[in-house]
Amino acid sequence: MKILIFGATGATGQLLVTQAMERGHEVTAFVRDSSKLTQKDIQQVVGEITDPDAVRGAMVGQDAVVSALGPRSPLKRDPALVEGIRTIVAAMQDKDVQRLVYVSTMGVGDSARQLGWLGRVIAVPLFLRNAVADHGEKEDIITGTGLHWTVVRPAQLTDGPIASFRSGEDVSATSSSTGVSRASVASFVLDTLDDTAYIGTKPNIMS
Repeated sequence: MKILIFGATGATGQLLVTQAMERGHEVTAFVRDSSKLTQKDIQQVVGEITDPDAVRGAMVGQDAVVSALGPRSPLKRDPALVEGIRTIVAAMQDKDVQRLVYVSTMGVGDSARQLGWLGRVIAVPLFLRNAVADHGEKEDIITGTGLHWTVVRPAQLTDGPIASFRSGEDVSATSSSTGVSRASVASFVLDTLDDTAYIGTKPNIMS
């Protein structure tokens, strides 16, 4: 599969690139700064996600798009990321690329009630409300399209290898703070690309 990855220089994005290559996919990384990309032996497109021409150019010939775009700071709104998602979905529609997997976060929409009490009472209201608001706006943009989308909502991201995890729209926290490794999220995201059962769904993922 030919996969275009946005957010490829982030902690989760780099794992997505590595794991996708290990699975034999043909990866293109869309980046602002190619020097931050640790994997050098892949196709790269350098540009801004708000630049329609750059994004459309990167979209040509792709089978699927994965977005692991995250905020520079969870304490501030990031309008450029929201506009970037609008640009990405418009380019997908223009180039007839249908499959999109977007990495969001638990705490958005109805998943807020599935967080542990620490997330519901402290983390989201005090520290993550702006990041959650941005993700919510981006989810609304994505789900309002006719694309074959999947929104993946991980719990608190941690470092470490792929480990056992639970996933699904009905999955809830079993303790006050239930995280999931970025490597596990990357693996799950790539799994969903080949599974039509996840199209039009918003699965949570946590340990």
